[in-house]
Parts: sequence; structure tokens; C-alpha cells
Amino acid sequence: MSNRILFLEKLFFALFALLFVSIGFIYLKFDQTIEATSKNIAGIEVSDTKRVADTIDKNIRLYASKNLYDRLKNSPTLRRRLNKILSLYINKNIKYVYVIYKDRMGSFRYLLDGSKNPKERGVFKQKFIPISSIWSKCFKTEKDVFAKQRTISTLWITYLHPIIADSKMQGVLALDMSLNAYESIKCALNPLRNYIAYLLFFEVFVILIIILQIILFVQERRVARVDPLTRLYNRNYLKDKAKNIDLNHIYVAMIDIDFFKKVNDTYGHDVGDIVLRIIAKKIIAYTRGEDILIRYGGEEFIVLFSRTQKNQSDESIISIAKRVQEQISKDPIRVRDLRITVTVSMGLDPFTYKRSSLAESISIADEMLYLAKHNGRNRVEVAKS
Repeated sequence: MSNRILFLEKLFFALFALLFVSIGFIYLKFDQTIEATSKNIAGIEVSDTKRVADTIDKNIRLYASKNLYDRLKNSPTLRRRLNKILSLYINKNIKYVYVIYKDRMGSFRYLLDGSKNPKERGVFKQKFIPISSIWSKCFKTEKDVFAKQRTISTLWITYLHPIIADSKMQGVLALDMSLNAYESIKCALNPLRNYIAYLLFFEVFVILIIILQIILFVQERRVARVDPLTRLYNRNYLKDKAKNIDLNHIYVAMIDIDFFKKVNDTYGHDVGDIVLRIIAKKIIAYTRGEDILIRYGGEEFIVLFSRTQKNQSDESIISIAKRVQEQISKDPIRVRDLRITVTVSMGLDPFTYKRSSLAESISIADEMLYLAKHNGRNRVEVAKS
């Protein structure tokens, strides 16, 4: 059940992490999405502006169909009338509407300006300094051109429309679109951006909770599978791992401290606990890193000796087990000012690979341990095949 819970938590974590990466990618690409959307909107705006430019062109030529410069030069009244007409097309999306011509010296100058603010309005023949190459392009090609503004922060797109009469270019009609349309796109999409940001924050929060739960679960599970006194694995660990242990790759041994009750009765349980810890350390010291050590209960330990080589002989593991038993029992244990002689007995099943289950092999090793106790202790008894 615990493995299933851990698996589900890992699965949820993986799914949330994948979702987080996906939404994070969308969030990082959001500006590109806005830019792509703005291009589409820009296309629509340019198309609408072209129609406006065509309409203004027709209105101008109604009053001055030939030689626009001369007509405006000689008629201030006409200039005011046409400026008034241009101002009618200024709205929240079109900020400036004006007409520029090129004099004989090649300089750009105002013909008309529909700006409603007199301080912003260009007067007749006032010099106009272009800040974009599209002006030269429009005068050269005599075709409609447009470009995004890169230098004026309040403008979005400048649209230029050539005014042509009698096959002669009279000037260029300019319409500067404000950022209102672009800003409206951003304002429309910003709630979505914020929603994605909140969603990312929520996912980070959930992922952190899942990580914390997994850490706590693993720690709790580790605590439940580790003996707090000796820091060796306990029966819970053996129970969890039993199904995954390959009987062809281990040998089972049971170790028991001889006369441990006498140690507790003579020196007290505090000393007995110290003895248990020292014996556990000795087992760790004299076994190999790949061997699995378990405190089975009380003063009993199980060692799952690893079969390191495929063709390893049964005699070799018997030799290893006897050496471990002898080394553990060799020297007295020092506890404070005490020197306590402690020996261990061992029962070994070197034929685990022949058993039907780990439990059967443990049972046989336990029988051999009982036999070692019966035959005088401080020895190893080995099961027969």
C-alpha cells in the first residue's frame, strides 16, 4: 500500500511538473503571442486606414484636383478648409493626419495638417524632418507604404498614401496610428497573462507540497524500516523487500548474541543497549558493503550475504560466515570501565537458491541457529542441502 501511495505521489508530481513546464513555456512565449496577435490586428488596421486614406484623397482632390501646392499657396481659406477635413478623421486610433510635399531642393515640407492642437499643427511650407526611410520610399515608388514606429513611443504605425493628380505626385498623405489599438490588445490579453501567472504560482505551490509530502513519506518510511537503536534495517524493511529479493543471489544467516539476558541482568538494560549497538557495528565492519544487515528482533540479527559471483561456491560463503562470526566474538566489548566478553552464534543456510521463498530460508537458518546454541554457542552451524 505504501509503495502504491508513493508511486501515485510521484506520478502526480511528474504530471504537475509537465503541466508546469508547458504553462511556463506558454507564459514565456506570451509576448511573442501578443506580437503575433498585434500583427494580425495591424493588418486589419492598415486595411482600414487605406480606405480612410483613399477617402481623404478624394476629398482633397475635390477642392484641388491640379497643382495642389499652388492652390494652397494662394488660398489660406482652402488650407483651413482642408485642415478641417483632415481633422475629422482624427480619432482614438488615428492620432495625426497631414500632407507633406517635397520642394525643389528635395526638402520635405507641410502642405496640410489636421492636428486639433495648434501647438502640434505644422503650418504651410514648414520644414518636416522624416525619421523613417518610408518617406523616401513612398515618394520614389509613388505607392502606399506603412511601417511600425520605432522612435515615437506614442505612435504605432505610420501609413503613407501618395496623392497623384494628372500623373503627377502632389504630395504624400500621412496617417499616424496611435498605440490605442495595440494597448487594447495588451489590455485584453493581460488578464490571461495574469491568470497563467497565478496558475504557475499555484502549480509551484502544489509541486512544493507534493515534494514535501514525498520527502516526509520517504523519511517516515525510512524511519519505519530502520531500527532506532542499531541503525540497521528492521523487519519492516525485510517485509517490504522480500518479494524483490532474488534467492539466487543471496545466502541467509541468523546471528544471536549468546547469553544476552545475562548481560542485561548483570549490567542493566542501558549497558545491554550499548552492547547491541557495538555488536551491530561489528557486523557492519566484518560484512561486505553489498550484504544486507537486519535487526530481526531482540538480540537476533539477519545477514543476507550477497552472492557476488555467479559461480561462487557454497564453501566460500561458509568460510565468509565463519570469519564474520569469529571476528565479532573475538574481542571483549568495552562499555565505560567494563570489559564484557560477548560471543555470538550463527545459523547459515548456504542453499537459499534452492528454497521456495525467503521465509523458508530464514526458517532453516533459524533452525541452524538453534542447533548452534544447543551445541555450545559461539559457533556457526550450516544447513545441509
